[in-house]
Amino acid sequence: MKPLGVSARAPQVFCYMTSWSQKRPGAGKFTPENVDPLLCTHVIYAFATLKDHKLPAADEKDIEMYNKVIALREKNPNLKVLQLTF
Repeated sequence: MKPLGVSARAPQVFCYMTSWSQKRPGAGKFTPENVDPLLCTHVIYAFATLKDHKLPAADEKDIEMYNKVIALREKNPNLKVLQLTF
């Protein structure tokens, strides 16, 4: 087995959250404020509907939640945000 060389890629940490996690009661509630943007290299936000190449809000909180996820990049400008659609 070869030792890792100088060209080895840095570790990637994918953090996953769902759009409905903010609706859970009590300790199960999870919002973008619960994500540590310095721990994650990527945040996967699920789910959204793709319509006419746009992300329409399926729920009244969708836009607010997605904007909060995007705002995590203020603390980590290298954070990548991925949106899962169906």
